[in-house]
Amino acid sequence: MKTKLQLDSATYLRRLVRELNSLPDGFYVNGIRCNRASFTEGYLQVRPLGTRGFRAFLQDSSFTDAYGRNVCASRHA
Repeated sequence: MKTKLQLDSATYLRRLVRELNSLPDGFYVNGIRCNRASFTEGYLQVRPLGTRGFRAFLQDSSFTDAYGRNVCASRHA
């Protein structure tokens, strides 16, 4: 029987980064529009639209696409 991945596991976060970066219109983190995500040194980071550097996000952040749908990790991203 397969178990679900924890939301803070490295595998889940890598899959979430792939999913976020594949969105054509960017994504929102707690109401801030972002256009790129990165998983570096064990941390998920996002780049807000119009900025140069990546910023860390809070663990309880919610990710939505441009149409207001929740974004989660997928095996087939």
